Amino acid sequence: MLDELLGRGVTAVFVEDLADAAALAHAARERGLEVPRDLSVVALGDASRPVKGDGEYSGFHIPRKEMGRRAVGLLESVLSGEEVELQQLLDCELVEGSTLGKVKGF
Repeated sequence: MLDELLGRGVTAVFVEDLADAAALAHAARERGLEVPRDLSVVALGDASRPVKGDGEYSGFHIPRKEMGRRAVGLLESVLSGEEVELQQLLDCELVEGSTLGKVKGF
């Protein structure tokens, strides 16, 4: 996948899971690229599976436990016949990290 992205001139990748971000960054470094100088890698959430590597990835921490708690509460309300607002927004913590670089030329 990285070869296809690089072939299209992609300079930043936004992935859902921190494990995917780490894998992409590792693959980029194996090709002699520097993260974030040559490729920025941003993760939407924390790892849902083991992550190899070190460093703090740029992205967001998603409050997964709170999401689960609210989901169970909503399910309980729905099953009890209560009218509830199903869509709820939670704050995601920004992680500055070290894997997001400036746009080239700026």
